[in-house]
Amino acid sequence: MMLMKAPGEFLGTEEEYVPGYGSYQDGSSIHASLLGDLTVDKERRMNISTTCNVPIGIKPGMVVYGRVEEIFEPVALIRAQPIGTGRERQVIDQFYCVLHVSRVKMGYARSIRDEVRIGDIIKAVVDEISNNEIYLSTKRGGMGVIKAFCARCREPLTLAEGQLLTCGRCENQERRKLGSPYGRI
Repeated sequence: MMLMKAPGEFLGTEEEYVPGYGSYQDGSSIHASLLGDLTVDKERRMNISTTCNVPIGIKPGMVVYGRVEEIFEPVALIRAQPIGTGRERQVIDQFYCVLHVSRVKMGYARSIRDEVRIGDIIKAVVDEISNNEIYLSTKRGGMGVIKAFCARCREPLTLAEGQLLTCGRCENQERRKLGSPYGRI
């Protein structure tokens, strides 16, 4: 059974269902976060399937926070959430974006792994939406990694001198394309 649902629309309760792709839980209620068709699978998971992967309300110039989920050279896959501004209605669910090495910083970046690592929290701007993909950029001032974790022991890194990050546990030192304010999220 497939029914067209709109973002924010009530889908069911947690006693009967589990939120899946394109849905979220608010208290004991499950709501749609995307425009699309509702399907319920064998595990009673409520999914919204859509032909458009770009959530409603996402537009170029919007600032987002995100976590680096995966790196496939030359891109990083970012799970992002928009930053609320004023009284605008925001997308409730997180969404996936692409950060290409050419959009990380001004000048040349040899590898995406030199600029961000899996688990890092970044602040970025939506640069372009094309072919149902959202492309981010951290070239602008203040954009970049705002919280990083040690590649050896996963301890949060602290900002030492300049762009150098240091691990308090294993004393490992690393560099990232830093945003501001670093470490205050």
